[in-house]
Amino acid sequence: MLKMMLAAFATATCLQPALAQTGSETETELPGRLSSYFQMTPETLEGYAPEGNELGMATQLFSFVGREDLTQRLQENAYAHSTCPVLRGDGLQAVVEAVGNARIVMINEAHDDPYHRWVIARLAEALAPDFTVFAAETFSNETGAAPLVSAASTDIGWYSGEPIYGRQLRTLVDLGYRFAAYEITQEQRLVDPSEGFMASIAEREEAQAVNFIANALEAYPDARILVHVGYAHLKEVGGEEGAESSRWFAARLRDKTGIDPLTITQTSCSVEPGAPTASLTESPLVDGSVLPVTQRQPGWVDLFLGRPPMSFTDGRPDWRYEIGDQPVAIPEAFLAEEGRVIIEARAPGEDLEMIPVERLMLYPGETLPLLLPEGEWVLTAWTEDGPLGEPVTVSAVSALAITPTFRPPHARPDPAGPRRSD
Repeated sequence: MLKMMLAAFATATCLQPALAQTGSETETELPGRLSSYFQMTPETLEGYAPEGNELGMATQLFSFVGREDLTQRLQENAYAHSTCPVLRGDGLQAVVEAVGNARIVMINEAHDDPYHRWVIARLAEALAPDFTVFAAETFSNETGAAPLVSAASTDIGWYSGEPIYGRQLRTLVDLGYRFAAYEITQEQRLVDPSEGFMASIAEREEAQAVNFIANALEAYPDARILVHVGYAHLKEVGGEEGAESSRWFAARLRDKTGIDPLTITQTSCSVEPGAPTASLTESPLVDGSVLPVTQRQPGWVDLFLGRPPMSFTDGRPDWRYEIGDQPVAIPEAFLAEEGRVIIEARAPGEDLEMIPVERLMLYPGETLPLLLPEGEWVLTAWTEDGPLGEPVTVSAVSALAITPTFRPPHARPDPAGPRRSD
């Protein structure tokens, strides 16, 4: 557990400060964020077998470009955690009932699993309008005292550049949430790297707690706040052996304010094989007390949501089909014969500063489909050298001529016939 947390921390430390700001973008230049995606993913998959921090960074970046299938290829159990018994099938409803009068609700994600972001968007819907502020680890906090503009823009943060995170932000904007940043700033980074990871963790967690008090609690004194963190930041007790040096954000925040956040983890438990689940988009409430970490540290988190099984059709996650995304073929003009290509989809008239609703990286010879909400979308394509051709407008239309919130896997259209792989 600690090894996973340290790997995630190392990856976040490397990525966020350097890449949160992408710089200017025009239609004739390669956007800075796309340049990062090309640079930080392999040119070829043949023989690619990263380890350690390189593996953690690769799996995160693959999720940014729609390739969770490659993450699972590198790590067979990438989307599976320890199995925990199901307590309630309607996990999200159980969370809403547990909120009560809590002022702060904190929920985590794995940085390589966009599904968690979709769940958090649903939680934000369920908590509105009682909750009106959204604070997130991803948000850049280098703009001084200026409040964040609530928008799904590419320059707002690093992790939020992933398309499902972008859709989450759009949902929050539509619901009227205000955004608050609390991440450590460059000015607050004083620990020498030679002091080790634990010292850096302590510095970051302390800064996050201090910044959250100023930018969220004091800035919005009457607001109830939904907080989106990564992995262990919501731990409410000390780290290994209770060491003060590894007390995490939630514990420090509670100690400083006396406010006990309701904490929900999505990164600890998977649904038991064969357990009844409504669909691949239903995270049930599960019994996390069976986990070794909870036996050592009772009460480190309040609620556990189990991750449903991850499976793929034509290289794309099945849960995306279930939420109503429609498969759309890549235009032939965007299929590069050599090198990689990244295709992005946005609404007509939306500029490149906005997070796309879909992004997909293809290697030579691949023909994976885009997955798009129903409607009309403008596609742009990029190679490492710049734009590939002119934008193309496509329509995503359901073969069933309906717009369901959820749809069983067997009902989604697949012109090539059913093909599943777990």
